[in-house]
Amino acid sequence: CPFFLILLIEFIFHRNMKNIYFEFLIGGFFMHKKLFISFAIIYVMLLGAYPLLEPDETRYVTMARDMFTSGNYLTLYLNGEYFFEKPPLFFWLESLSFWFFKDISEFTARFPVVILSLLPLGLLFSLSEKVKNQKFAFLNSAILLTTLEYVLITKIAMLDSVLTSLVSSSVLCYFFTFFVSEENKKYFWYSCYILMGLAVLAKGIPGVVIPAGTILAGTIIFRTYKETLKNMPVGIVLFLIIALPWHIIMLLKHGSLFFNEYIIKHHLMRFLGAEVIHRNEPVYFYFVTLLWGLFPWIFSLLSSLRKPRKFNLENGYDKFLVLNITAILVILVFFSCSGAKLITYILPVYPFFAVLIGHIWYERSIKKFMVIVAVMTILGGFASPFGYKLDYSFGQNDLMQFAKMAKDNNYTISTYKTGKKYSLLYYSGLKNVEFQTGENPEWLRNELCRKNNYLIVRNKEIKDLPVNTEIVKQGVKYSI
Repeated sequence: CPFFLILLIEFIFHRNMKNIYFEFLIGGFFMHKKLFISFAIIYVMLLGAYPLLEPDETRYVTMARDMFTSGNYLTLYLNGEYFFEKPPLFFWLESLSFWFFKDISEFTARFPVVILSLLPLGLLFSLSEKVKNQKFAFLNSAILLTTLEYVLITKIAMLDSVLTSLVSSSVLCYFFTFFVSEENKKYFWYSCYILMGLAVLAKGIPGVVIPAGTILAGTIIFRTYKETLKNMPVGIVLFLIIALPWHIIMLLKHGSLFFNEYIIKHHLMRFLGAEVIHRNEPVYFYFVTLLWGLFPWIFSLLSSLRKPRKFNLENGYDKFLVLNITAILVILVFFSCSGAKLITYILPVYPFFAVLIGHIWYERSIKKFMVIVAVMTILGGFASPFGYKLDYSFGQNDLMQFAKMAKDNNYTISTYKTGKKYSLLYYSGLKNVEFQTGENPEWLRNELCRKNNYLIVRNKEIKDLPVNTEIVKQGVKYSI
């Protein structure tokens, strides 16, 4: 159904495209049949055919479900407790999807993330076409669509996917200001700041640092100080109108509790040190990530390093390449300097790498290129869901089965030394699950005595249970 729906949308756009501004943003991408088919196969088909992934999808979709069912669209809750780690835009989008489809499911959870991913793809296509031609636009967009980490992560319902779409779109709008007519520049400047504000509402500080850092570096390199300053006042006002209200309301409502948890702990401390989330990685972590994340295009990128290129900043095409290199460096430096590192943080860098790789492939065999795109399209659309399902076999299948048992029998759930597994929350429909992550024999005895309650433990912890404990079902990794 979604596959044929998106076909219908494409047909309508192709026949009736009149709005020039909309065509700038996304029309050209839709009108290129090969790109459209690749997008539909990779992102839309089988979108709801596999369960939510631990830990991010299960955690954040559970929070969105609770927001939607409670009607509280300001304060976030997780497992019945305040959740001040993240801003609310992702959860608003999820709630909108639940309302639109009148359903809470894997498909409706992932749908808004996938739709939003069209924005940077459309902008990248339109801008590349304007800078050079449609062949260059096709190469860049196809490369982005078939880059391994981008394919795997941007169709998962998680905050980094939303941040990536908004941040990269904001930066691309800034790039547009170098290539559009003088009277249209302000619209792309304003779009840049609006998307920056939305990116802050998606994930906080990175939403402003990456676009602002790229603008600052681009202004210095190309000496466009006057133009940047001219559009800054209105841009900052637009940014603040979007980014500030929720933060002010939360500060007024929750005071120092919100300030200390959201701003100090999960923004400043998280950047300065990894202790907050225990993700301490070396400074070269993201360079290693790119070696597999850019597959299969990493080989052509590495081979091109043997042939350094001189750039003429007066030439529009060279200017575009330098802008993309600038964005890559800003993103890599920012996240490499951060104390906390995760492979998903680096996602915004891929649209800009796609341009550099597209430049490399421009003079190469288009037939060979299309074979690679076709193979990655098939793998991305059909093989990746099976890859996700393989991941479930290492314990998540147990948790989903136990959660449904609790739901069917109207039981509560508690866990002992399993870590916080949010599959139990989402698939049981419970508002709260008791997670005991450390050693606590007294708590364990009390939980085993509770009526209508299932206790879940790892199989290797069964030896710690009293001898008269009934094992209802033993799974691959967990028992109930």
